[in-house]
Amino acid sequence: MSSRESSTLSDRLTDVRVKKFLAESLLNSCRNLGEKSSVFYDFFYYIAFKTAEDILKAVRKEERLMQVRNFFRWLGFSPVELEWSDVTKSGSIAFGTSRLWQGDVGQDKAIQTLILGTASGLLQAAFEMPVKIEPVTEQDTLPPRIEYLVRFYPDPTASVTEPQLELENLFMAKKEVSEEKTATRPLTATSQQLYVATAKDVINPVVGPGVVVEDVTSIFMRLVFEYLQQTFPESIDEVTEKSTSDMLYPLKVLIEKSAEKNQIKELFTDLGKALGRQVLSMYVSAKHHQLIRGIGLLPVHQLEDLIFYLPKRVCLSLDSENTNTSCMSIGSLWAGYVSEILKIEFELAEEPLCPQEPDRLCLFTLKRKV
Repeated sequence: MSSRESSTLSDRLTDVRVKKFLAESLLNSCRNLGEKSSVFYDFFYYIAFKTAEDILKAVRKEERLMQVRNFFRWLGFSPVELEWSDVTKSGSIAFGTSRLWQGDVGQDKAIQTLILGTASGLLQAAFEMPVKIEPVTEQDTLPPRIEYLVRFYPDPTASVTEPQLELENLFMAKKEVSEEKTATRPLTATSQQLYVATAKDVINPVVGPGVVVEDVTSIFMRLVFEYLQQTFPESIDEVTEKSTSDMLYPLKVLIEKSAEKNQIKELFTDLGKALGRQVLSMYVSAKHHQLIRGIGLLPVHQLEDLIFYLPKRVCLSLDSENTNTSCMSIGSLWAGYVSEILKIEFELAEEPLCPQEPDRLCLFTLKRKV
């Protein structure tokens, strides 16, 4: 594979990662504020219009609707079919099964709010006039692969309006939803505080189906203790005492001490390689795809980027004050493990992408070292 082809593949994978992150961030924000809030419709309308207004000015008018369709495709909807009639001065947009959205487009009110608000802003920017948009009521008669259909009607008699986003109303909507939630759950602890991660949670996303996760977890925690003894021996007495009540305490201390010395990447990459050597000695005849999750049967020399996911709550359990530090530690650990198994150096490509909500997934990207 040429460097140009590798770069293109890497770019495409990056595009997919970014799209998924943006799609989930938007949808989670919508659900967090409340599906019933009309304010969030205005939010999507505002963002879409302000984004597309300048971009579409550089596009010929006869091509602007194609750009609207492409925008929704870029967001992850597939297929997206946009039709327009110069005779009736009306159009429609059909949305198919989403590749990136976790939900049924035809049933999920949050996704529909996003679609309607975004379409309103994009179409107003495309036509340079207000556009009325409404869902088709006979959704059960849609053709195959189409889950949601909307119609739109530009209004040439009205003047283009600058969308206004009332941030005060947006925050009030969030406050109302928050109050509703706290009224139905105990006030003593948050879901973040109630969740306690295990060492298995740290290892499970990266090890493949050909290993016994419990065995690898046991080896991992033994290595963590050994690394503490070698690198930060002054902390051993405290770790030995507290680890009886908190099994992850040795790992938490190793992360904290490594961060203080600015050695997270080096130490945890080395720890991951040590774990990889132990796994290779236990599973001598295992194939790469049995030891590393998700790589399939692709030849090793073609692997350029690897993507893994981890619930943010795991990072929070390890360091609630600095989830970036704990996530970077886990990512470097995985990079070392993968490098040792494949005998090809991988590293954490960037800081893990984490959403605001603790129950959602952080995205980790490992790239092959040049």
